[in-house]
Amino acid sequence: LPDDGQQRYGQHELHQAQRCFTAVQDRAGQLLAEVGLARCDWREGRFQASLERVLPLRDEGLRILKHDERGILLNTIAGCYSELGQSQQAFAYMYQALRETNPAKSHGFDVVLYWNLAHELIQLGDYHQALSYLEEGLARCSQLNNARLFSVLTINRVICLTILSRPAEALPDVRRLLALPTD
Repeated sequence: LPDDGQQRYGQHELHQAQRCFTAVQDRAGQLLAEVGLARCDWREGRFQASLERVLPLRDEGLRILKHDERGILLNTIAGCYSELGQSQQAFAYMYQALRETNPAKSHGFDVVLYWNLAHELIQLGDYHQALSYLEEGLARCSQLNNARLFSVLTINRVICLTILSRPAEALPDVRRLLALPTD
């Protein structure tokens, strides 16, 4: 399916899931389906609508959802703030999401959060701190065998090192990036 077809299919599935969770009175499932719908809004560029959908769920979600689920809720809020250009708010929510995430069970979600945190710090001009999050993400990424995550973390590391007037340190990263398959 084309992206917009997948998006509509995903929304349809999430609405169906929401009805099922309502029928069995699974509030956590309802909340997560709503977070998924907010992510659909976000992917369609409706960041304010996404934030308006998910922000009212924050307090209840923090009470009801489990650790990684809370991380997903918080990261969705963070993504909205990031796209709205509110990096300080985004960083705060991403940091909290990372604290909620269990690396052993997250299947790489924690690495995505390290990348997101670094991105917001780059937006805020704190390249030293961004570099530390990128290095943590890269260390964790080495256990995942995920070329896409590796490449985005490494690209951001090259950016930070270059801005910090340390381009010679970035050259091995550039070589590793060039050696990656183009797909």
